[in-house]
Amino acid sequence: SIAYIELEEKPGWRRSIEMAADYIVSQLTPDGWIRKYPDQDFGVYNPNALCLAGLVLASRITGNETYAQVAASVAHKIVDDQLEDGGWTYGTVYDWTSAGYQTMVLRGLADYYKLTGDSYALDALVKGADWLFSRLGEDLRFHDEEETPLWARESAVHHAWAAAVFEYLGMRDRAEVCLKSLIEVHNYAPTPKRHAAPIEALAQIAECFTTIYYVPSPW
Repeated sequence: SIAYIELEEKPGWRRSIEMAADYIVSQLTPDGWIRKYPDQDFGVYNPNALCLAGLVLASRITGNETYAQVAASVAHKIVDDQLEDGGWTYGTVYDWTSAGYQTMVLRGLADYYKLTGDSYALDALVKGADWLFSRLGEDLRFHDEEETPLWARESAVHHAWAAAVFEYLGMRDRAEVCLKSLIEVHNYAPTPKRHAAPIEALAQIAECFTTIYYVPSPW
């Protein structure tokens, strides 16, 4: 959607954006969450958050207000489900938290807030950022609870997302700590092990910075 706005329109791009947004809307559960998988009737917060900005941009490109309405509804549901301490569980049917997945929820809400200015999300962003930073140890690693599954633990990509969100919220000192971890601890690898990062991980890191710092063209 960003490319469609900033670059010369290519044949089929608008229709592709519309088809993707239609599919996302078609995956709403009876409770109004976007399904992570077709057979799930509950909400997982990070993929729901990461759909928000795309729906808003798709609405502006196509003129379909339904996309923007779904984005606002889902964003508000995510905010309403934030825990008292500022964290989020993995989803509506889970009771464990993950610093790594928190970065994804924050990134999605930040993208949404940047595009819409919806003040309903701002306090949750700041509160969630405080929670996330409280999980960062002196070893520059995010530390989770024992019940958090290994597959939900931190990666280099999560530190990139955290840095970008902190920077966007004006928390530059925190952003610099996360960048230091990304470079010195993770060495850009997708896991704490120091092996070469696959293209996918590097692409996600680059994409996260592009999205957070992107300033949309005036409408």
